[in-house]
Amino acid sequence: MRIAKTALALVMLLVMGFADQARAQDDESQLLAEARTIAHIVATSGVAGELGLPVCSADVDVEAANFDYLTPALHRLTEAPDQPLLFDTGSLLTPGALARHAAREAPEALAEMLDELGYRALVFGPNELAAVRGPMIAAFRALRERGIPGIASNLFCMPDTPAVELCDVLVDGGDGPSIHLVNDQRVALVSIMPGDTLAALAPARAAGLRTTPPLEGLTSAVRQARAAGADIVVAVLDHGANAEDPAGKAIELATALPEDARPDLLFAAGAGNELVFARPSTVQPAIVAAPMGGALDVRIREDYRSAVHDVMARPVTPSPRIAPDFARWSLETGREYCAQWGNELPGANLSRDITGREFLELSSGVMRERAGTELGIIDNGLLAARWHPARPGALTASDVFVGLRYDEQIVVADVPAAWLEKVAKKLEDGYLIVPGLEWDGKKAKVNGRPLEARATYRVATLHFLAAGGAGALPDLPAGYSWEALEDASIRAVLFDFLDVPREGDPRDALSDRRDALEWIFRVDLDARLAGTSVNNPTDDAGDPIYTASQLGRSDSVTFGFTSQLRADSASRTWGWENEGIARYRTTQTNADPFAEGDDILSVRSTVAYRRFRSDLPRFYIPEPYVEAYLESEMSQPDTRDYHHLQLRPTGGFRFNFTEHLTLKLGAGITSELLDPMREARFGLSAQLVLKQWSVMVQEDRKLATEFTFDYFVTGENQELRGRWDTTLDIAGPFQMVFGFQLFSRKEPGQDPGFAFDITAGLRVAWLGRVAP
Repeated sequence: MRIAKTALALVMLLVMGFADQARAQDDESQLLAEARTIAHIVATSGVAGELGLPVCSADVDVEAANFDYLTPALHRLTEAPDQPLLFDTGSLLTPGALARHAAREAPEALAEMLDELGYRALVFGPNELAAVRGPMIAAFRALRERGIPGIASNLFCMPDTPAVELCDVLVDGGDGPSIHLVNDQRVALVSIMPGDTLAALAPARAAGLRTTPPLEGLTSAVRQARAAGADIVVAVLDHGANAEDPAGKAIELATALPEDARPDLLFAAGAGNELVFARPSTVQPAIVAAPMGGALDVRIREDYRSAVHDVMARPVTPSPRIAPDFARWSLETGREYCAQWGNELPGANLSRDITGREFLELSSGVMRERAGTELGIIDNGLLAARWHPARPGALTASDVFVGLRYDEQIVVADVPAAWLEKVAKKLEDGYLIVPGLEWDGKKAKVNGRPLEARATYRVATLHFLAAGGAGALPDLPAGYSWEALEDASIRAVLFDFLDVPREGDPRDALSDRRDALEWIFRVDLDARLAGTSVNNPTDDAGDPIYTASQLGRSDSVTFGFTSQLRADSASRTWGWENEGIARYRTTQTNADPFAEGDDILSVRSTVAYRRFRSDLPRFYIPEPYVEAYLESEMSQPDTRDYHHLQLRPTGGFRFNFTEHLTLKLGAGITSELLDPMREARFGLSAQLVLKQWSVMVQEDRKLATEFTFDYFVTGENQELRGRWDTTLDIAGPFQMVFGFQLFSRKEPGQDPGFAFDITAGLRVAWLGRVAP
């Protein structure tokens, strides 16, 4: 009985389930019946000119790219009876090498191939503007002659400028909307590029061009399209390569549009890795994005009851094969390409394998040497994703043409250390390529040397990066600017370098900046002047009338100064450090007309061999050094019958515990050269030196400290010299300084003598740097 009841329950559940499913299918069928597709849109995106990948090896001219496997689907979709609108959202013809070659050498054949695929329009965006202008104009002219317009709705060309030639082949902001018939619907296609597009271009390519801000440009374009009778308006927001958050920017733009200026569909070019379809709270427009390097099939549907547009979007599935007509074009173009670019370059023999990053480092080094700078800054966005040398053992012209997708103009600037430190911190992201610049998480090094906080450095980079492209470089501070290097672009200088015949690997032909001799010059001047003048009348007995403490003092004048000059040079092999110090302080009073408080002149010169530690940077690896120390005075005291002039040459080893803290251990002789009883005495030397070290840095200000303690012993005679300075930046070259000086001497059978000087005051500091 229980089994029968259970079976009956199962049957009832099945019947109810089938009934629910039937009702759901009826509801879906009713919805589909109440909506019809009124426009069919197909868009490709992120192709980046990769219509094929040139190889130029002994066996293969060109390999298939991702786009190639879309061609059968594009044929099938565009041949449908509903007349789909196939267009590209930007970068179809650049920066890929095969597309660039076709645009330059055979633009008509390129346009014919795209026409056969069914393209009806191409967006002309930031990447197209950044490309070499002549081939782009030729390609878009050939496309326009076939009825395939290039769309740039917020771009304008100023009259009587060379830029007019570009706008003549485009549907720009002054031409009105581009309208296409799609399944009996008038569909307007408009495209918008960012407002800062022209700023990222080399000046020669931006000359004569003007753009309107995206919100203004899209508002105007949509209203013009509606006024021209468009039933549907499709807009594209193209931020170009490496844009940050293209989906977020598209949503922000869509929600800011006035209601009468909203398109029916907004493509967010470059956002295909983030979204396929989105709809902001304003309902219209729907936002879609084609997969990067792929295509999106979009159906715009209309509800019969409400006349509201609905959108269905899905990625186009690639085919396992390539459309035959496209394959023929690709093979023929690849064969012509390799005939022109497949030759090995005379100065590009490789002694070892080269990776894509090493190729970019080579490009950066060549740019640096061509510009005569210390660093070359480029980005990995230059490199084609699947780059590898066409042939083992050498680089070909194609490797350069493919590898450097953008031929950006080179610019140079002198930059402050603080700016360079910000760049060093960005190295962890992996986007910037800067050989010679290091960041260990705490501090930066330039060509193996610590970054000098008050120094400037000369660097080269690409105009795209200097103009803020990809947000990769910080803005230069006020007073600094980029200058274009005449007739120099990244690809051109690399070709020039590799065209020079050489036997070795081109990477080894670049100079190692760590071996270059860098000079750091530093001048510090402290000055102190104080005076007291007192006029206290006396009575008949000659005693002061007033007893106030302020009037009970004597007239006095105090003058003092401390100056320090440093000239240090360093390379990976040698270091030469020179320091000169002059200190003097005197006080004049009524009681003592002249009393010296400080009087010292000293010069120290040190030469060190650094190669041992350069190859193995450990604190226990010593650097051999020789040093000469000379000390004198300005005036001779009455207690001595000769002028002080002490010479002390030493030699030994120094150990670098950190980049700033050094211990020297050595031996030498010391002698008073002007002492009639002079003698040279052998002794041992120990020095503990802290080079200027930034204790705290806050924006343009820093608190720094440095010290030197020098101990020398000859038998039972001992001398100790010490100096400790702490400085705080105030403004410009001015600093607050707190100083401490120590001298002590101990002779046999005598108590030690000590002299201390403590000072506080204002310092004027200057630092200069010379690097070849």
